[in-house]
Amino acid sequence: MYIGSHAQARDKKKLQEMHITHVVAIGDALREQFDKVRKEKGGELDFKYLVLDCMEGGNLLAYFDDVYKFIEKGKKKGYVLIHCPSGDNRAAVVCASYLMKSLKLSVSDAMEIVKECRPTVSMSEGFIDQLHMYWDMLHPKKAEEEPQEPPPPEPTPQATAPVPLPPEDQPAAPPAQRAAQSAPTSPVSYKYACQSCRVTLFTDKDLVSHKVGKGQSAFKWSKRDVDFRSELCTSYFISKMDWMGPCSENEGKLACPRCHARVGGYYWSGVQCSCGTWCTPAFQLSKAKIDEKNMIKPLMDSLLYVNEN
Repeated sequence: MYIGSHAQARDKKKLQEMHITHVVAIGDALREQFDKVRKEKGGELDFKYLVLDCMEGGNLLAYFDDVYKFIEKGKKKGYVLIHCPSGDNRAAVVCASYLMKSLKLSVSDAMEIVKECRPTVSMSEGFIDQLHMYWDMLHPKKAEEEPQEPPPPEPTPQATAPVPLPPEDQPAAPPAQRAAQSAPTSPVSYKYACQSCRVTLFTDKDLVSHKVGKGQSAFKWSKRDVDFRSELCTSYFISKMDWMGPCSENEGKLACPRCHARVGGYYWSGVQCSCGTWCTPAFQLSKAKIDEKNMIKPLMDSLLYVNEN
């Protein structure tokens, strides 16, 4: 497997000398540039085009598994060249992703090997973050297997001075205040349950917020919904929960752990909310499949009832 730039990929003589049979081309307008090279080689080269700019938001993660299969196929016939315009950013990230999966390397080890082979490599922070996401996909149980620090020892109970009782002539606290002091406090404000079986799936503490986008105008014409929506965001985005399982694929369905009804999906490479904003990675649950339960209102109602009495 080789890594290089567009200029090196156009060198037909060099490709032949290196016995390269498969090429992963990353950039813009690739087919126009390299179809000519392919024809001059008599169709001997097998190209895989990744049309992706070098912006931080470029989604390389979605291609990692497909590129891995393409490289494995190419290695059976010859050698594989991975290139982008400079050969120092996107191509390096794709090479690192292949090493992570084929050799079971960590992100840092894979990056170090690529930099040793091509010292000019300089990967952008956004693409490095996608490598870390890919590692999580390849090793879904690693985080659970890591040793956890033992809990701190419980403090030794110390003798405390007795608290004097209030004088008999001191007025007692009003009933509403006593009820507020004795009422149990809820750690969350809202709970969200499966609409089919009512099992709680997450709370407001697990919600992942995002900036509301421009609505349907943020979508391509072919993906716009012509129906008027009174609510821009039709989904909840939450952090990864234990009941979701390993989520080892690039994307997949999310089902209720009790009744197995589908409630949403996960997308490591991100998905676009109905408001138009991209969320990456995304654990998306449809609001139509989820019931919201206000945990504060029952407590307030009970306080109001005590106060009225």
